[in-house]
Amino acid sequence: PELKPLRKSLKRGNIMCGMFNMSESAEKKLKKLAKSFSADIPRYHTGIMRPAGSVPLLAGKELLFSVAEWGIRMTGKKIVINARSESAGTSFFFRNAVNNRCVTACASFFEKDGKGEKYEYFSPEKDIMLLGGILQPDVSPAFALLTREATSTKNIHRRVPSVISEKELYDFLNGMPFEEISEKTFIVNKQKSPEMTIFDIIEN
Repeated sequence: PELKPLRKSLKRGNIMCGMFNMSESAEKKLKKLAKSFSADIPRYHTGIMRPAGSVPLLAGKELLFSVAEWGIRMTGKKIVINARSESAGTSFFFRNAVNNRCVTACASFFEKDGKGEKYEYFSPEKDIMLLGGILQPDVSPAFALLTREATSTKNIHRRVPSVISEKELYDFLNGMPFEEISEKTFIVNKQKSPEMTIFDIIEN
């Protein structure tokens, strides 16, 4: 398909919160699913993950456990933390990342509604969730999380991360079309969540 210049497909001015909870159980899940481990894994932490932080993930068909920065850098200090699953494949900006799939893991993720109220999202069984992403290969690798239109939770925020089931994991990492990722449901709790980092959203 024809690649679209990023500047023509950006929606500027929207605000989105990027934060998820990589519990120790989520980290263990990644390590259990991994088939190999990077020889040089930089230091990272578990707990609340924020944009520009170092995040453990599984990269590619090899299910390589490694660490990458959350957010693909543009010019200056701006970073792209999310990629719309509907259009990432035709984005010129993501041309070097779209075929490099990855997943990270979380116990929950956080979002704000239009009034600034904070919500925490869980899977219905409160299991660990795998979040799909695309990885920018570089000396310092970085990734963006894939997002999709929200349905049952669209009254809170219009988009949610693309959650990958374990049954979908192999197909996703081997090039499954983004639109074939099944829709997931969530339990949402309104609460006082950890302070969120606010970014000007840049999506393809």
